Amino acid sequence: MERKLSGTVFSRVGSIMLVTVLLMLSLTGCGADERDNQLALLKSENEALKERVELLENSVEPQQT
Repeated sequence: MERKLSGTVFSRVGSIMLVTVLLMLSLTGCGADERDNQLALLKSENEALKERVELLENSVEPQQT
């Protein structure tokens, strides 16, 4: 009886640990996708700002002193 009880406890602990690890892996995977989306958005915004700065620099006439 004592041996069967300890086996059941270890089985449950192992199952809980496995579920926890799988849940953590799935959550970090979702976070990575979101992070990649945010990174792509920031890169596109950065490119748009670079183009805008370039247009502004070209539109400013050099002042003669």
